[in-house]
Amino acid sequence: QNGAAQTNAVRPAARSRRIFGNSNPPQETNETRGLDNRGLLQLQEERMQNQDRVASDLSALLKRQREMGASIGDELDLQNQMLSELDQNLDQTGNKLAAARRQTSRFS
Repeated sequence: QNGAAQTNAVRPAARSRRIFGNSNPPQETNETRGLDNRGLLQLQEERMQNQDRVASDLSALLKRQREMGASIGDELDLQNQMLSELDQNLDQTGNKLAAARRQTSRFS
């Protein structure tokens, strides 16, 4: 009886070792139907080469955007420096103008 109880016991489901994707087998497509192993390998290599080209193009685009971002940052730093200098010059000019007004008010 003890042996019968053990055979009727529910066992935990076997855990899949797959990390990504589902466990369904790959489905045949019109593109792969009729291809032998060499044909499938060639198709896979062509797709991988295409992915490499796309990745390379994307990498070049991102590099260019990084360079543009750095150039924009440099330009903003320069513009901020120029605005700071302009602000200082305006303060000096305002101080000189205030001093000149005080002197002219003495003569009036």
